[in-house]
Amino acid sequence: MKPVVLTLMLVGLGACSASEQATDAQNSASSFVSETATSSTDEVVHVSIPEAFQGRWDAKAAKCRSGDSDMALSILATQMDFWESRATVSHVKIVGPSEVSVDADFQGEGEAWRRSLRLKLSADGQYLTIDGDEGGARKRCL
Repeated sequence: MKPVVLTLMLVGLGACSASEQATDAQNSASSFVSETATSSTDEVVHVSIPEAFQGRWDAKAAKCRSGDSDMALSILATQMDFWESRATVSHVKIVGPSEVSVDADFQGEGEAWRRSLRLKLSADGQYLTIDGDEGGARKRCL
């Protein structure tokens, strides 16, 4: 009887080991697929706005000093403050070194809404365009 019990125990241990190996292989495959999917796209998702975009912005440098412009914009890592609204960032997609897409929840003037904005910096990083509005580019406030 003892050899039969010993054999059954060894078979049982082998099954556990095979099960664990299958689980490990599945986890490794899932990790690989996940990493491959992330690295094969052009956009990387974050929860904060990159530092290059952060700061105070306005339509004209003179307005930066006065602080009374309806084009004033303050960008923090997870928040954007416009003249009469505030946006709380939920997702940021890095499109390129000078361009991001920001999904945010807005509140202002008693209303709430969700919107995606495309932010693009000029080559020198001193001008910010939102949603391709070249005429509405904001200057970085110093």
